[in-house]
Amino acid sequence: GSPYPSSPRACACRRVIRIRERKVRSEAVRQPRRYLPLPPRLALEKSQPGPAARRGEPNPAQEPRRFDADHASPATALAVAALAGIVATPGSDALLDIFRGKPRGQVLGLYWANKVIYNKEGAAAPAPAAPAAGEDSEACSVVFLGLLEKIRALQAEFVTPEGVDYTGMAESGLFKDYVSETAKLGTMDVAGELQDEGTRKAFFINVYNALLFHAMVERIARDEAPKTLMDRLKLYATSSYDIGGFVLSLNDIENGVLRGNRKGAAPWAKLPFKAGSPAEQTLSVPCDPRIHFALNCGAKSCPPVRFYAPETVDEDLDDATKTFFSKPGGISVDPSGAEEGAGVTSTKLLEWYQNDFVVEQTGEPVEKPEQGHAAVLAWVAKFLDSDAAEQAGAALEGKLAWDYYDYDWSVNASS
Repeated sequence: GSPYPSSPRACACRRVIRIRERKVRSEAVRQPRRYLPLPPRLALEKSQPGPAARRGEPNPAQEPRRFDADHASPATALAVAALAGIVATPGSDALLDIFRGKPRGQVLGLYWANKVIYNKEGAAAPAPAAPAAGEDSEACSVVFLGLLEKIRALQAEFVTPEGVDYTGMAESGLFKDYVSETAKLGTMDVAGELQDEGTRKAFFINVYNALLFHAMVERIARDEAPKTLMDRLKLYATSSYDIGGFVLSLNDIENGVLRGNRKGAAPWAKLPFKAGSPAEQTLSVPCDPRIHFALNCGAKSCPPVRFYAPETVDEDLDDATKTFFSKPGGISVDPSGAEEGAGVTSTKLLEWYQNDFVVEQTGEPVEKPEQGHAAVLAWVAKFLDSDAAEQAGAALEGKLAWDYYDYDWSVNASS
């Protein structure tokens, strides 16, 4: 028989001992849990104090509950992490803004953020009535022409071949005048003033570059200049103007207006405007691949900033594209630079927006990058000088080995 007593009391004691031993062993090997604090508005507290609180002792039950990232399903962890990224700062109302219908921009995948409307003072003002058919729309062009004049003055004063003087711009009267002018954008009659496709294209290219100036000046003043890729994505998704009642971010202007409402280059991007929406019908113009060499994203590898006049926008875009590819970092073609054919090295703009160039050249998009290399090079060749175009033509006769230059995302500040 067993050497241990078998009375009920003895059996109970042995069970208690085994439970305590298991607890000691589990605590010895247990790893510290990673906790992700819930956003303040989601943190739950007990409404009634317990006995410990009445005795003046700290009560852990009254602390905000925490989400255990190690012991949750992947779907739950992703959802809570997304919420924490949106509303993690104290006092943030971002989660409530979702239900209030405030405009938001897609940063990356499931991560959306509230748009920052830099000209919100003019957003509430009623837009003027559109001119009747055949009526002179000169009166409605005051906002349009005034803003372009301010943008041209800013570029002339603070844009140099070395970059943009954001610090000097922030302290200047020209910038203050420009900011005052942007407040009128909310009253602009977009349909009336931007009827012509070329005028609309020129206007939004200039506004994109000026909005980037505005956002960078504000961020640099707060020591929040973009330092990471996520900073960049958030900058483009949230920096916005109210233009004629449409809240348009940098992404909306580039991908929704100037690219004919196409998805952006970031993974899992959605259409900026819903198909058939008033924004698409009123604002979007057919995609012109040359705009990729006119829009400046605030990085050193971006195309240089210049002014695009509505009456000469087509010639200006041709010139901007030719200038970009004539400089280092644009494109380099070596007909015998690869073992099986020609070696091509180009800007990553041709990779990120490949189908824009392919569709312009052939009329049909491609599914795999290597299927579109020849069409992209044929499109680019039209903007190269005679020697480079001859090399591109020779390269197109065989196979292409394509590579891309590193993209310098550091801020294009001149000082």
